Amino acid sequence: MPDPAKQRATKLSGFVPEEPEPPSGWWGEWRAALSTDPDDVGRLAEPEKALRRRKGARLILGILLAAAIVTALVFVSKLWFIYDARSIAESAASELAAGRPDVAWERALVAARQQPQDRVVLHVLAEVATQAERWDRAAGAWTLLERTGVPLSADDQLRRAVVLVATGDSAAALAALEAARVLRGMDEPRALLIRTRLALRLRDPAAAEMHLKALLTRAEVGDAERLEAVREAVTLPRASAELLGIAMQDLARLARGDGPVALAALEEAVHCLGGLPVEDGGLGEPIPRSELTKLLRARPGFRARLLSLEAELRSDPARRSEIHGALIQEAARDGSREAMELASAWLIERGDFLLLLEHLTPSRARESTALGKARIEVLLAIGRTRDARMEVESQRYPIDEFLEQMLLARINEVGGNAEAAQGRWSRSLKMAGQDRPRLRRLADYARKCGADLTADAAEASLTALDRVGTLAEVPK
Repeated sequence: MPDPAKQRATKLSGFVPEEPEPPSGWWGEWRAALSTDPDDVGRLAEPEKALRRRKGARLILGILLAAAIVTALVFVSKLWFIYDARSIAESAASELAAGRPDVAWERALVAARQQPQDRVVLHVLAEVATQAERWDRAAGAWTLLERTGVPLSADDQLRRAVVLVATGDSAAALAALEAARVLRGMDEPRALLIRTRLALRLRDPAAAEMHLKALLTRAEVGDAERLEAVREAVTLPRASAELLGIAMQDLARLARGDGPVALAALEEAVHCLGGLPVEDGGLGEPIPRSELTKLLRARPGFRARLLSLEAELRSDPARRSEIHGALIQEAARDGSREAMELASAWLIERGDFLLLLEHLTPSRARESTALGKARIEVLLAIGRTRDARMEVESQRYPIDEFLEQMLLARINEVGGNAEAAQGRWSRSLKMAGQDRPRLRRLADYARKCGADLTADAAEASLTALDRVGTLAEVPK
């Protein structure tokens, strides 16, 4: 039907407007297929109408298919990111089992940044942070894991209790211990150890002794947990003679055994020589000294030999020079780097610098970082500051640049150049940056050297690293 407006325009102007050409190509076909203009539809024959309906159906089907593909891709990508994060978390757990907590921690953090709400990732992060003693992060991870709604196992509750004791949240720690007891039906040995430490934090030695007695009188307690309980007992303030007697009996049994904790038990027995009060006012020792020395000499390895010599020294301090000489000779005969490192640390701790310097030659000091550092410490201890500086700056030992800065700071302090020493400490702090192992090394060494300002700054940086980005701060 002619358009009246177009007819009037033609009469007035004599101009006949051209009909616009319909869009061509795929867009034109889709637009035509979806057209609902009655004039357009009315002019089509039945076959064309059927074709248009088919095209419309194909168009709608194509849109739905594309939407389904996009949805599937989003879902698959989400699954892939979850899988990738969980794989990284599993590798973190493997690194922790291999004794590399710092590497494990970094990988666990990567996984947590990818999937901060995934329960598997959070569980691994919580375990790694707990074992690596990243207490603030561990507390945040356990809190978030609990918020996921997944019930925590008894083992999880005990790990969480360890963290809460370390962070000072005694009420929450008690709640976690109670939850573990409900799940287990009783307090297991680990729980009693945690209760002991919690009681000591609350300054309740009587409660701590009660828990230790309950643990040490159980038959099913493993050797490792029993040895931990013994260590807690011998350091417990105002421990009763009954508790110390039980602890000494257990320590003697562990030391005389051949289990994996036997050498550690022997070391603890050496430390207890002449140091524990008993009921009659004398000094109690878990094993007679002659038997202890015999047990240590029967065990292989340089560490056992070192402990036997330490036992002899505690028994007869007048033989100090003889025993020190025997130790360094044993290390020389052993020939291993580990033996020389143990001997060096032992002699430095006891102040026998000249004897160590005689055997810790520059060629031996090149064998490891620990030996190179030990030689520099010995030179400083006997006042050979110039030689120490020369050996550090010559880079003849396997000492990294970070340790070199700390040693030079120490050398400047011993040499009386406080300004240069502070400059070296500041450079060490800058080099440490946000590297946790470096910050810990710097804090410990600076504290040992009396550089308290640097040690405080390094420890403050460690605390800041624990708090910045703590998972407890993730929005609920």
